[in-house]
Amino acid sequence: MARPGNVVSDRERWRDGLPDSPVDEGDVKKGVEYGARAGYTAKGLVYGIVGALAVMTALGFGGGRIVGTESAVESLRTQPFGQVMLWLVALGLVGYVVWRFVQAILDPEHKGDDASGIARRIGLAISGLVYASLALFTFRLLLGDGGSGGSGGSQESTGTLMQYEWGIWVVGAIGVGFIGVALYQLYRAWAVKFDDNWKSAGMDPTTRTWSVRLSRFGIAARAVAFALIGWFFIQAALQSDPSEARGLDGALRTFYEQPYGQVWLGVIGLGLLCYGIYCVLNARFRRINP
Repeated sequence: MARPGNVVSDRERWRDGLPDSPVDEGDVKKGVEYGARAGYTAKGLVYGIVGALAVMTALGFGGGRIVGTESAVESLRTQPFGQVMLWLVALGLVGYVVWRFVQAILDPEHKGDDASGIARRIGLAISGLVYASLALFTFRLLLGDGGSGGSGGSQESTGTLMQYEWGIWVVGAIGVGFIGVALYQLYRAWAVKFDDNWKSAGMDPTTRTWSVRLSRFGIAARAVAFALIGWFFIQAALQSDPSEARGLDGALRTFYEQPYGQVWLGVIGLGLLCYGIYCVLNARFRRINP
């Protein structure tokens, strides 16, 4: 029988990072990196589906399907090898969530501890929570306990929050947060800040030029959609009406209902498709050092 002292010794070796540690630090870092790259790919697939269906609707195809991220994931169930694709997306999203929390807590990209850095790291943590929710939704689909994703979920969550005395303020803060993220993303697109994280040496000049163009368009389009989502949440708070809250599908449907709605939906949908490409480019070229 092993002595209790051996257990303590093992823990000490793990803590001190000695060669005979039961967990190799390099393997952990590689696991986080591979998970992050898988996560960017899964995220790109989801936004690619959202954008492609929006473009098809704008062109008069696809039966008028306008979906958000959850409904996009749900649509995979009816595709060939749908269960396999759902498993890959679910596991990829888990990897992405882990990477987001590594970014927020360990700060490998040196966002800093000043006000700006803390705000950006909080944003990364919130992003992790959002995609954790999407990963959970995907696992529920795999277990046969899920479906009907879309703005209905946003309205249900908003209604639950509004049952509390402070709920309206939280809903309003969510709206302001969406608009803040949208403004920052527009800045990133304009200033090409995302390019700082790419291993540009792995791109030939033509690939890099088009990668930057598509990414700028995609990030800007998603920012516009986020700004509209933020406005919906603010209206829900001001009117104390959870039905005013809408997700990405609600934002796209609002664009479609405007004058020249097919043009609006086509442009934003194409932008979201480009955002999906941007995510895949991150999976391939982004510097990831946990």
